[in-house]
Amino acid sequence: MKKLLIVVIVITLPLITFFQYKNYRRFHPPVNYEYALAENVDVNYHDPSMVEEYFSKSVEISAFARKAWSNESIDVRFPDENDQTALTQAAYYNQLLARLQHIETLLSQSADLKSRGFNNEDVKLVESGVPENLAKWMAQKDQLIGLSVGSRGEEVWLLQTYLENKGLDHTVDGVFGAATQSALRQFQQNNGLYPSGAMSERTFEKLFLE
Repeated sequence: MKKLLIVVIVITLPLITFFQYKNYRRFHPPVNYEYALAENVDVNYHDPSMVEEYFSKSVEISAFARKAWSNESIDVRFPDENDQTALTQAAYYNQLLARLQHIETLLSQSADLKSRGFNNEDVKLVESGVPENLAKWMAQKDQLIGLSVGSRGEEVWLLQTYLENKGLDHTVDGVFGAATQSALRQFQQNNGLYPSGAMSERTFEKLFLE
């Protein structure tokens, strides 16, 4: 009887230990699956649905990873290459991660731009491919078009700077005078535009966008 009891203990003890370990593994994943949100994201982004998706996706991806581990002992970040189920789960996890990181990049970039004085319209221009140094002015396109002799201010300074960059030498002082008018006329002539000496929409496109 004593020998039988020893045999039973020898057989059952490893089984008990195995199931205890399995249960422990279920609730103690090998890595922290909580997605670490970026510290600096723009919660007032020009597309509110992206902000909503960012936070919902961060919850979804964490829950998915934990579920894969607790239900099937699959670590979606380091799947077994010989386990097709694990590879399928990992592929979906990576899709979620790629989308989440894409949105995070947009929101972080927007936050950075706004910290430098940009607004939502400026941010949209930057995202469309307009260089940052032009985006703020592109959003104020209407203020640039129509500049002519007598105009003053930052818009004139920008116009003069770009004319100078095109090789048209004149004073950059923020005042639209005869020299600026002459330089603008020369630029218009060089580009097949009517030489009005004033900033038209077509002149704007040629000077800033081409």
